[in-house]
Amino acid sequence: MAKKSDMMKKSDFFLGNWKLDYQVLQSAFSEVVTGRGKGTIKRALDDRYVYFDYSASFSNGKEGKAHAVFAWDEKTKVYRYW
Repeated sequence: MAKKSDMMKKSDFFLGNWKLDYQVLQSAFSEVVTGRGKGTIKRALDDRYVYFDYSASFSNGKEGKAHAVFAWDEKTKVYRYW
């Protein structure tokens, strides 16, 4: 059986600092919007979790921020995020 930290090593490609470009197309639910942002993905708590923090600004003047936590659930054998 793999350790939690071993399962989280599969996310190594995801780690680091990212620049994000957005393009939302016209639809019944949204207007055309573009945006730019940046995010940081890093390990935490003995490599059992991966944190993702980002912020973005959009062409319609709005801004957005998010924080996510990813982890391996040993009991159900799936990756979870909050």
